[in-house]
Amino acid sequence: MAPRGHHLTEVALLASASPDLAAVDAGEREGWLDDPTVLPSLGPRARALAVASATRSVLVIVPVAGGGGGGVTVKPAVGLEEGRISAVEWVPLTTEDGEGEEGVAVAVGTDTGWLLFYSLAGDLLHKQVT
Repeated sequence: MAPRGHHLTEVALLASASPDLAAVDAGEREGWLDDPTVLPSLGPRARALAVASATRSVLVIVPVAGGGGGGVTVKPAVGLEEGRISAVEWVPLTTEDGEGEEGVAVAVGTDTGWLLFYSLAGDLLHKQVT
């Protein structure tokens, strides 16, 4: 049997990550990607990384190298009745007529069924219970 090796591919380099990721208790210590309370999601075409903290109810959107600018820290509009953040995902957006430039939003889900959509600038676009 042939020996199995590891094949690693560099996907992205975080720009100005330390101060931004510290808000969600990530990036300053090794193994933070294995922490179940830290929820990372790499954006389309690896342009940005969204990281949320289930314990702190904070979302950080950090650009990768070449993306320019610093990160955006968002304090999602979730209270006790909305629960804790349990999922983060990127959602593609298109214009109503299907033409024009495609954009993205960050969707945040909670353990009680709330779904919140945020722009890359950190603005709340939509909030609903599922």
